Amino acid sequence: MAYLNTNASAATLGRLLEAVRSLAPAILQRMRPQELDGQSLLEAQARAEQARARVDRLLR
Repeated sequence: MAYLNTNASAATLGRLLEAVRSLAPAILQRMRPQELDGQSLLEAQARAEQARARVDRLLR
């Protein structure tokens, strides 16, 4: 039973990750330029990639 719950949680987490990935560009476009300079954008992209890698490892 715990195995099934883990699989369901992983599937839910995967769907959540896909939703965040699809929303991220729209969120970044709506931010005012002074809130997101070039360095901040690079840092945000690096953090997003690290988060994706962590979730991908969890889903394996």
